[in-house]
Amino acid sequence: GDKGLDILTPQVPIYNDSTGENYYIDFVLETPTAKYAIETDGLYYHAKGAVSKEYFDKLQRKQNEIINQGYRLFRLTSTNIKETPGDAKYEMRRFFIADDYLDKLRRGVSNDIHPHEIQQEALDKLEETREKGNKRGLVCIATGVGKTYLSAFDVKLTKSDKVLFVVHIKEILRQSEASFEDVLFDRRKQMGFLHGELKDIDKNIIFSSIQTIGKERYLKQFDPEYFDYIIIDETHHIAADSYRKLFEYFKPKKFFLGLTATRERTDRKEILPFFDNNLVYEIDQKTAIDKA
Repeated sequence: GDKGLDILTPQVPIYNDSTGENYYIDFVLETPTAKYAIETDGLYYHAKGAVSKEYFDKLQRKQNEIINQGYRLFRLTSTNIKETPGDAKYEMRRFFIADDYLDKLRRGVSNDIHPHEIQQEALDKLEETREKGNKRGLVCIATGVGKTYLSAFDVKLTKSDKVLFVVHIKEILRQSEASFEDVLFDRRKQMGFLHGELKDIDKNIIFSSIQTIGKERYLKQFDPEYFDYIIIDETHHIAADSYRKLFEYFKPKKFFLGLTATRERTDRKEILPFFDNNLVYEIDQKTAIDKA
């Protein structure tokens, strides 16, 4: 937020008194307890051999001097920022997580995040369908409306303790977790991943790829009624056998939510039967834009 920008300064000069060299730190962020240097396209981007030995050595001296002057150093590449912004955001959050001042700033931003009109309409419909006794439902909303935020808001609304969020590609795991952190900031330490080398099955809010949770040895580590709330992102992929296993095995205590921007798969297999033919809420791109 704006308060974060107030403590961020670009192109901060530093001087190396042992070599007489002047450097510029890309961004400096200062809090009452620490000062951080954020470098983009730094030492590890300009790998040895890709630039001249003299320039590589100067970059190395710059990195060392930044640390010598008491900065905590964080590195990013422009490629990382451009191509995987969700990962870049996640890594920065992990780096700054121990700073109490930044923690308070993020909590303030989180408290200011509220559902917009379309999300609130969907939340009302979800509440209404649960009051009717429905345990499963599909929400079909246009891309860009904020499906992940919507599910986080509903988890908060239902006071769900154990939550499983399933994605079809691992690249959006961190992005999904970051959105949940925005809404459920005070529960961020309860969040974990079930993918690759990360097996955070002791966490209360788990983000998993279907490739992992769909395997028998991981699926059966949980009781069928272990989770209060399960969210399947991009549900138009669910005709795959791995998704069928989830629907047949898990019986969440509060709700089983499907999120998609398209109700039908490209091969025309309907996905509504997986959700007891319960289309909770639907809005197309044009209507969403008109409401914006």
